[in-house]
Amino acid sequence: LANTKIVAPFRGRVATKAAEVGQFIRTGAELISLEAIDEAEVVGSFQPQAFAGLLRAAIGSKFQNLGSVDATQVINFMKESDISASIELEFAGGIASYPAELVRFRGGIDNDTGTLGVAVRVKDPLIANSALNRPPLEIGGFVSLILETTLKDGAISVPRSALQQGDDGKPFLYTADADDRLAVSGVKPGSIVGDSIIID
Repeated sequence: LANTKIVAPFRGRVATKAAEVGQFIRTGAELISLEAIDEAEVVGSFQPQAFAGLLRAAIGSKFQNLGSVDATQVINFMKESDISASIELEFAGGIASYPAELVRFRGGIDNDTGTLGVAVRVKDPLIANSALNRPPLEIGGFVSLILETTLKDGAISVPRSALQQGDDGKPFLYTADADDRLAVSGVKPGSIVGDSIIID
């Protein structure tokens, strides 16, 4: 016993204890269960249309069909397209933001919710940062997963309410001309992302 060491395979905290001091332990018996504290994983659910809109905004005209991309390659595809992730936690009337790393795309649509899943990883979730007004991110709490990208191929994003439709059924936007007067500009609308619409 003096030469015996039991070493946890990761940094964690004890969730449950199943053994006592002096107890005989058989091979395969559970001693404790640990919760990792070096990182936490969050899986966010997205409507397929919104997810496809994000990819279209990130890579512009190269985007064809999400279904043609293998699920195991989606995360690399997202990273190459400058899609970044963060976690937001509402607390005491404020919102704390935590940087996250894209880890895994859950291929297939959830039968119950009709959504696609994206998993991200947050480093050192239990370490508070008072300078950033960031409390510890407790495991099991409710958070929001935010995916962001910059627009490519000269596309712009406008509020959905800004898009108009003419008598001929063609979409347009009101834009300011050189004399600061409103002018009608025909546009080609793209994907809808939240309250915005991408103009191709």
